[in-house]
Amino acid sequence: MSGPGASGAGLGCIAECTSGLTADELDRITDHVQCTLSSAQGRRIFRQYLSEARRRTDVACLELHEQCCRALDDERLSRPGQEAAGVEPLLTDVGRALSLAEDLDGVPEIDLALLERYTEALESRSRDALLAVLEETKSRLMNHLRQAHKGFRAYAKQPRPRTG
Repeated sequence: MSGPGASGAGLGCIAECTSGLTADELDRITDHVQCTLSSAQGRRIFRQYLSEARRRTDVACLELHEQCCRALDDERLSRPGQEAAGVEPLLTDVGRALSLAEDLDGVPEIDLALLERYTEALESRSRDALLAVLEETKSRLMNHLRQAHKGFRAYAKQPRPRTG
């Protein structure tokens, strides 16, 4: 057996990440992939699980999801009601996301059509098109991470050995 749970070492790391959480809190942040991805602590624990399971592609998908979320959050926070704000920071963020997306060979949700939408959005410099491609990427990645999350949820629910 490989991956987290195959040895005591994996258990220790996940146990450390979840220490201080009540069973209800752990249940809440691991209940659905959306809950995990919307919680900083959930993402941290999920990343640890993916790393220990040597799921490098899923870690890269999580990183791209986080990049999309940061860019969308920055956009929402930076210009409440200011339509004239420059699009340059958003162009930079979308360019970074595209670079990460291009490295995700073998992830069916990140297909050529999506990469072309990135290019079109960047060329158009349209705020709406840039935001739309980030939202679509975020949604597609959540769908991709759903399968890994099933294993994560089962693993996170396992009883932890007592330490110290």
